[in-house]
Amino acid sequence: MTNNLIKQFLDEHDYDVRKTHNGRWIDQKCIYDEVCFVSDCIVDYLLNGGEEPFTSPLIWHQGYSVKNVMHVFGKPDPTTDSVIDEYNKFFRQPMKMLAAAGVLKEEKKGITIYFSVENRDMLEHIALRERNAFDFMCLYIEKVLKDSGMWDSFASFFDEQTDEQYDNVKARFSRFCIENTPIGTEVEANRIFTTILNQLACNYHKKGTERGKMSKKIITLDKIAYNKPNWYDNLTGKEKNVSRRAFSEMDDSTVADNTYDYMVARAMRNLRDFIERYYNDEPEVIDRYSIGQKQSAIHHIFPKSRFPHIAMYIENLIALTSAQHLQEAHPGGNTREIDRDFQYTCLICKVDRIKKNIEGEPGIPVKYSFSDFMFVLDVGLSTDYFGQLEENDFNAIVVGSDQIWRHGFLSNIENAYLDFTLGWNIKRIAYAASFGLDTWQYDRKETEKCAKLLACFDKVSVRETSAVRLCKQYLMRDVACVADPTLLLHKEEYMQLIDMETMCEGDMFVYLLGNNDSNND
Repeated sequence: MTNNLIKQFLDEHDYDVRKTHNGRWIDQKCIYDEVCFVSDCIVDYLLNGGEEPFTSPLIWHQGYSVKNVMHVFGKPDPTTDSVIDEYNKFFRQPMKMLAAAGVLKEEKKGITIYFSVENRDMLEHIALRERNAFDFMCLYIEKVLKDSGMWDSFASFFDEQTDEQYDNVKARFSRFCIENTPIGTEVEANRIFTTILNQLACNYHKKGTERGKMSKKIITLDKIAYNKPNWYDNLTGKEKNVSRRAFSEMDDSTVADNTYDYMVARAMRNLRDFIERYYNDEPEVIDRYSIGQKQSAIHHIFPKSRFPHIAMYIENLIALTSAQHLQEAHPGGNTREIDRDFQYTCLICKVDRIKKNIEGEPGIPVKYSFSDFMFVLDVGLSTDYFGQLEENDFNAIVVGSDQIWRHGFLSNIENAYLDFTLGWNIKRIAYAASFGLDTWQYDRKETEKCAKLLACFDKVSVRETSAVRLCKQYLMRDVACVADPTLLLHKEEYMQLIDMETMCEGDMFVYLLGNNDSNND
């Protein structure tokens, strides 16, 4: 899921605190890594047959939560009576925040608060990795502040980092909380202020707050994490100014941390569930060992033992059958060895899956991250090349030729007019495009949409003179008529591409476009 999709989700909600009077739209313990962990515990609860609605104690009493909250966060045994209050805050505060955001739904019956899932795709996105949770938190906080008329004071502080601006935004936020929510003291408001300001400051690479004053240094992820400095804080969202080499040379002794085992297991479980729910439980590599089989093994493309720093990236995992895993990936079942040829096959298949997922598949949420995949490639292939690439890193897109604009040949004709590139800083070119027919087939809405999209093109040419007329009449665009690209080469150049000796003999060769039965005689 991209940040644009998160923004679309947030834009569907009005978070104006002046209307909701919800002082717990965020709380002291709503830090990105804690929110990620709590979301993950909820997802695990649901995957293991947990019923809705559920309470926060029901989530933190399950085995998965008990084990990992102790190992990852160093918390005491949550089953001990003396820590009930602490765990209620640890789990319930993020859950109430997720409910305020519209990811969960909150309902109070008597003195008990019940939760259910409102948007599972968003919940799973937040639960997948700490960086996802961080991005969501920052976008959510900013949206609430804008809806509530409070953003300007925060923006002013980030623009002008002075003690005066800091005191101003802090005082305004405290006064806002006291006037519009049940929060009645500056002390309580300031605790929430710290949670809000420092996550935004980290996102904007600015100074935040520390010990009640403006921080002396820029706020970084390790400063705001609930689970204090750990190798994984950078691991889950490596900044571009950290090279692959420097990152990979981190002390490997830290990889023994319990956090590491948790994150690897979490990624493997997420991929297994994703394949089962959206791809009919089929393996990602199709070969003789996959026929009629379901996925049964989650395999590291770049081995965990050699590349521990990318072992928890879902982009480095691929779903295989047991036979593929033990006979192809690891010949003879020796998991210490890998087959290089099959590793390459896995990588190619994963590239295709990630590409299709990021571009958007109907009914399937975007699971993968382009930047994370580039990082996986850099580490696995020992290069810094891929980290220099930006998503959509190209200057122009060319559509054409043939019947690219033929009505009925695409489920969404607007795709052929590059509707998915709106907002991209690129050139759009159509070369020798064709409608396939000399009569207009689009309905009114399709015509209006495609006309607007075609107006964004830098250059447009078509293959037939009839298409020149159709563009002028219906799409309001003067275009040029050019030769089909097959005619741009001379006969001799085509002959060089043909091995005449391999041409097969036969009575007839038929090339048929379309499904007109009258042409099948």
